Amino acid sequence: MIPEIERANCLTAARADWSLWPGYLERASQRPFLDFLSRQDIPLIQHHASGHAYVQDLQRLARALAPTRVVPIHSFAPSRYDEFFDRVEQHADGEWWNV
Repeated sequence: MIPEIERANCLTAARADWSLWPGYLERASQRPFLDFLSRQDIPLIQHHASGHAYVQDLQRLARALAPTRVVPIHSFAPSRYDEFFDRVEQHADGEWWNV
């Protein structure tokens, strides 16, 4: 995805949030990602999260952030988000959409 994102020219004031185990960043497979961030002068903020979040924790996060929309990503049940969140917006995997 890196070439597509670079061509989209949409990274002004961007930052990257890493919520996986920090050790993954030391793998050779992450070098292209880290090089991309460096080229684009994008800071990498690390927030380690362990496992998948509980619905109650996601709801608490949504209340704290007060987003204009909630888009399920990497979910086993994206169609159920309407049961738990307001302003849910569904998008198919691989679909480009405006943020």
